Amino acid sequence: MEYIIRTAPFRKMEINLYHVFSSVPESFWDLEREPSSINVTAQVRAWESQQHKEIEKHLADCREMLLAADFSPRRIKATIHKRKQGIARDIIAESKNGYDAVVMRRRGMSRLPGLIIGSVAYKLMDGIHSVPLIFAGRIQANNRILVAIDGSDNSVRVLDFVSRMVIGHDYDIALVHVSRNDLGLANKNAAISGITDLSAETASRVQDVLSAAKARLQVAGIAENKISIYAIADAHSRAGSIVDLAEKLDISTIAIGRKGLSGVQGFALGRVCFKVLHIGRRFNIWMIN
Repeated sequence: MEYIIRTAPFRKMEINLYHVFSSVPESFWDLEREPSSINVTAQVRAWESQQHKEIEKHLADCREMLLAADFSPRRIKATIHKRKQGIARDIIAESKNGYDAVVMRRRGMSRLPGLIIGSVAYKLMDGIHSVPLIFAGRIQANNRILVAIDGSDNSVRVLDFVSRMVIGHDYDIALVHVSRNDLGLANKNAAISGITDLSAETASRVQDVLSAAKARLQVAGIAENKISIYAIADAHSRAGSIVDLAEKLDISTIAIGRKGLSGVQGFALGRVCFKVLHIGRRFNIWMIN
């Protein structure tokens, strides 16, 4: 909720505060037929009622947070959905009803040490392909976005989503292209570099990719002085370089495509996207399909 409040583009969107309520399985109520289980079932019914009241209060508190931040009450909806197929499956089904994005945290109620992404988030990444996923991180949102591009069709969709989100708001957009060290050897001197540091053939391709990306944003209405470009050459890790650049530029949000040029079938996420989500755990991540 704090991330949504601090992110200006959400103010022009309709927001559905959506909770999947896991009540007691229907089969449990068969115990009511057993005289010896009357007290137990009464306690369970009371527990379920109390849980529902707590969720209602939580959603009401979330709504009040939005209203206190001057969000329009007409654009806020709260839904308590009774679990049908499962928490993740029900959210996946709901996401197909005309939403622009699904906003979540990497973890929910679980506080297992060392766990970066919770089980529900994993399932949503695997099952939601129709809309972008937005992961709210711990870093406070600012008006700076790093967009990772590689010239793929998915990169184009990333640019289009970012431009739709930030148009009309004072955002700075940094475009980055990372060329990996194909030998897989760590290069301690690898850093933000100019395109001229690349081979002639690679430099020409990278220049075309960055120029086309910048032009696409400008056509969408983003001012040229709000767009910067970066090329990182000879990187040991694309994901690591992307996160490092975001830190150096004091950027709070990283926008990246679910898959890049490889487009390997059978995997929910590309390697770079998956690693950025883990390595950049503090950052807000926009994952575009």
